[in-house]
Amino acid sequence: MLFRSTFFDDDRAQYVTALALLHLLLVIQEALLALLNALFRKNASLPKPLAKYLLTYGPKMADFAREKDEFRIILSELGAWSADKK
Repeated sequence: MLFRSTFFDDDRAQYVTALALLHLLLVIQEALLALLNALFRKNASLPKPLAKYLLTYGPKMADFAREKDEFRIILSELGAWSADKK
């Protein structure tokens, strides 16, 4: 085939994107909680969902980042991976 075009990401790229977006949502959730605690002088807390998420899915994200540059870029652009992680 001389020319091939794909209009959809493969399933693995979608999975990596979902992992990165979930991480981003948890970061935002924790930041909003800190903001609200500061504004209203409260000490509300969550059961550390970001830490649990990283314990559960961190190794999988690391595997994806090492596997393919495309996956590493997706993870880093959405803030779930940094260049200093190997």
